[in-house]
Amino acid sequence: MRRNSGPRTERSPRRRVFFAVWPDDEFCTRLSAAAAPLLSGLEGRRLGAADWHVTLCFIGSVDESVLLMLDERAAALTARSFALQFDRIEYWTEARVVAATAEHVPAAAEDLARSLRELARSIGLSPDDRPLRPHLTLMRGVQPPAWRATQAPQSPVAKLELAFAARELHLAESRPSDGRATDGSALPAAHRYVSLARWPLSLE
Repeated sequence: MRRNSGPRTERSPRRRVFFAVWPDDEFCTRLSAAAAPLLSGLEGRRLGAADWHVTLCFIGSVDESVLLMLDERAAALTARSFALQFDRIEYWTEARVVAATAEHVPAAAEDLARSLRELARSIGLSPDDRPLRPHLTLMRGVQPPAWRATQAPQSPVAKLELAFAARELHLAESRPSDGRATDGSALPAAHRYVSLARWPLSLE
């Protein structure tokens, strides 16, 4: 007897995901103004303010079933809100990126990042275990000579005094930079980083 193998199903695409916090609009406006004189003369791929985020835990590529587990378990977390104080714009030679960075890491941010890594490991994932280094990537693909040309020899970084309060945790996806989703369909907006779910952080 010939066995009916049933209908063929398409393999679901894998999603490249991470947990992050997003800055508010007022902060983004102020950072855009502060960074404009520095970035205007640089060649590279500038990220729009809608894509600025601080990654707390990078997960990597997962399928839909794992994505659902991440969503369910993150929803059960209890974590405190925190403020991030950005004090400089600097260039990372190896990564070829310009980023706004925060030297001080609040204890609540470290606690949340640790909890998210533990959450990921509890379902068999291997999250990025590097220490939390809060930053907002402003520009990619910047060559070292171009960055050096914008800086005075005695000032390798540009100073900042900007802060935002992280009040929501996001589960987000990194999508192709041409503005297309994982399945190839066009996105309504060409944002590279898209929030898939979010939860409030406690004010206490």
